[in-house]
Amino acid sequence: MSKPGRGQGPNLASDPEESLVAILTPETHTVYSYGIGDYRLTRNAFGSVIRADVGAIAVIGYEGSASFRNDDGTHDLSCADLVLLKRGSSVQLRAGPQGFSGFLVVAPGEMLRKVLHERSEIYSPARNVRLIEDESGPDYWQPEPTLGYVTPKVTPETSGVLPVSIAFQRLEPGGRVRRHHHRFNEETLLVVRGQGLVGVNETQMRVSPGGVAFFPPFADHFLVADMAVPLDFFAIISPPGIEQPLISYGRLRAGENAAPVFPRTAGMADEARRAGFVLKEISKSEW
Repeated sequence: MSKPGRGQGPNLASDPEESLVAILTPETHTVYSYGIGDYRLTRNAFGSVIRADVGAIAVIGYEGSASFRNDDGTHDLSCADLVLLKRGSSVQLRAGPQGFSGFLVVAPGEMLRKVLHERSEIYSPARNVRLIEDESGPDYWQPEPTLGYVTPKVTPETSGVLPVSIAFQRLEPGGRVRRHHHRFNEETLLVVRGQGLVGVNETQMRVSPGGVAFFPPFADHFLVADMAVPLDFFAIISPPGIEQPLISYGRLRAGENAAPVFPRTAGMADEARRAGFVLKEISKSEW
């Protein structure tokens, strides 16, 4: 499990107004197909051109704001927004007045060190990028004790490029993801809003925006929104697939803000188990 906040290591950017620090790479973790970096720009600064020469890149904001420009005009990137770059795509961000902090999810992972290119003080127009905004759905309420919803954002079917699935999840105060493990998949959590408690095996840590937690297969883990505000995060699953049970047994969110409470049935657990999502046998008091 990675420590919250920035990764450790050298700044991969060459300008003092810009930083890219590796959090997860194939060299530091047994990640199947991707790397993750913490990317930051000081206020109003132009960043380097981010280019997906091979594979694909997702940029996810967690603090501050930025903008980019393409043939359709100028677009804003804020907390929990996602910009998807396919192979051959590029984007240059300019930070807002409070600066910008975000995650770069890069596939294949070894390309993390090679995604930043030329930098200028004028916009380089974005090419072939897709903006997936925070409020874009559909959202699926989850059974108790989750008290929140899941929003699939990127899958190999919808993106055609990333060999992972990326889903947004909100846990309302008091909600939790029960202790479980994955038989076939790695999972990485990227926290964008709120605070909470994450546990893996016998270790626990607090997470806040910019925090990252990595779970290899068979690592027991849980997540609790134990503060007075919702906890928002992105879950990256590789290889993809275990998001399907969350959709099939979830209830479509139709604009309501209060999380409905509905039970988790034996059929739901069986479906999740077939996808490699194995819940620990614990008492309700341990949820």
